[in-house]
Amino acid sequence: MDFYELLKLYKEKNGLSYGDIGSHIDMKADAFRMAVNRKSLSDLQKQALEPLFVNELDDNHPVKRQLKEVSNFLSKYKELAFKDPKISKILDKEVARRLSEVVSNKEALEKFLNS
Repeated sequence: MDFYELLKLYKEKNGLSYGDIGSHIDMKADAFRMAVNRKSLSDLQKQALEPLFVNELDDNHPVKRQLKEVSNFLSKYKELAFKDPKISKILDKEVARRLSEVVSNKEALEKFLNS
């Protein structure tokens, strides 16, 4: 599957609009839709969007390989990694984002509390 097929699959699977996805690269809905239909997104724009649908990428894709390397590193050097201020900041932001999602949605909060 090429990039644009994966992008469309991701869009449909998650019930997203072109505006939802385009906002990740600062594009308005119409401009993003036209760029996708023309298959004219730049390599940099594609790289910025690929992590959104990483689950659809094959194991040899560079993004998937990088995530696996980071995961392996963190599992091996967890204590050292958590002491790094940059990694700590990323994790803190992710925890805050997740907490905000859970608190703002009753179903998500119930699921979280029951897990």
